[in-house]
Amino acid sequence: MESTLFTNPIVSDLINAKSFAEFEQILEKDPTQLESLLYDLMPQLISSGSMTFNHISERMPFIYSSLTALSSLMTNVQTRYADKPTYPMLYFALVGPAGSNKGIVKYASKMLRAIHHEIKTQSEEDFKKYKAEHRHWLKAVKEHASLPEPQRPPYSIPIVSADITKSKLIQQIADNVGFPTFIFTDEIDTLVGAAKSQYGAGISAMLRSAYHHDPISQQLKSDNQHYDIEEPKVALCIAGTPSQMLGFIDNVENGLYSRFTILLTDDTIAWKSVAPCITCPDREVAFNRMGKGCLQLYNFLKRTPIEIEFTQWQWNLINSFGEEKLGIYATLQSEYLGSVVKRHSLMIVKLAMVITVLKAFETNKTSDKLYCDEEAFLAALILIRKSLLCSVEFFEQFNTGKKTPLAKNNTLLITKLPTEFSRFEAVSIAAVERISERTLDRALEQLVSAGLLIKSGHGKYKKTDLAVRANVAN
Repeated sequence: MESTLFTNPIVSDLINAKSFAEFEQILEKDPTQLESLLYDLMPQLISSGSMTFNHISERMPFIYSSLTALSSLMTNVQTRYADKPTYPMLYFALVGPAGSNKGIVKYASKMLRAIHHEIKTQSEEDFKKYKAEHRHWLKAVKEHASLPEPQRPPYSIPIVSADITKSKLIQQIADNVGFPTFIFTDEIDTLVGAAKSQYGAGISAMLRSAYHHDPISQQLKSDNQHYDIEEPKVALCIAGTPSQMLGFIDNVENGLYSRFTILLTDDTIAWKSVAPCITCPDREVAFNRMGKGCLQLYNFLKRTPIEIEFTQWQWNLINSFGEEKLGIYATLQSEYLGSVVKRHSLMIVKLAMVITVLKAFETNKTSDKLYCDEEAFLAALILIRKSLLCSVEFFEQFNTGKKTPLAKNNTLLITKLPTEFSRFEAVSIAAVERISERTLDRALEQLVSAGLLIKSGHGKYKKTDLAVRANVAN
């Protein structure tokens, strides 16, 4: 594609990277340019919104949360991932101490207000008509018993409160089929209270299923209600303190945590001027304008289903990301991080889809088939790389998030072993560290499988470049 960005040597190098490791090395050459590069890669709708904030501690949360909100609109957009259809909807969590700008995420919700108002108004009109028809039916059925009862219309509302019961949530998702569903709260405690209440049990399982668009169903005794949602499409944005996040997800083993894009706020305590900024744009005016732009986007998306295809180079980098990060984190820190890495690979695809569609809208591309935009793909890689680092960092705060005994053995062995070694040498080192031969052989097998070691001959091993990047090689 044509873009002045591709005259930027960093961008030119990034699109020629043969692996994610090479991609990272290019980014790390000049980290000071990363923020400005990311803004340049963003669609106009996102970059203009981010520029209403004065500091990166505000801009980055806005970028993640607004892309999550906009992903909820893309119910007609899909691609194939691991041989199954997947859709762009994202889950995002902003985590940080009190007073660290977590309220910024509310602006993502503001972007959808015009859409929310339009759909809710239509739902209220449909319900008003239904109630009138139902009152008429109640009178008429006394004389005409075979008269069919009017059917309740869906009551669709895009922005869904996090203070909700499980039954109401599944009803709302069912009513929103074909419409956006964006669950939002800037206080995770609201969702914690809902999920752990008498009527909220099962919300976590429902969210886990919805993330992968797996079927959700529920049967209720009253009125023989039965909800069966074949492909739920839900986006979720939450913000809160570390303790609130730990209260919401108290068990990393069930997989809900791994479904979240994570951003940790800067916990530096510094006073920011509260005086009016004369030169700053009026944020309320700006977001009212963006809300109208989002409504235009929504109408654009309703025209026709869109399928997005990725190039072989893009799939190669996604696979490289997964292989490399899985080898490092699941092998050297915790097996439970395997799901975090795997789902972050999926997040690259979801996020790249969102940004590709936004760029297509801004350039009025009306095709029902789009190739993933190269700038969108670079932006997605940068954002998900950041999310993975934050996710791994916060993961350690869970009770089961500490380095496992198996990972400790793997790390110890690969740290102590020379760059090239034989099994005989490994046995000697393992004996000093009080590691049994059986555990050693299991560790060597894992390290080879993870790509941290290669077999260079019978009973001979060599550390790979991945081991070096993991900062554990000698």
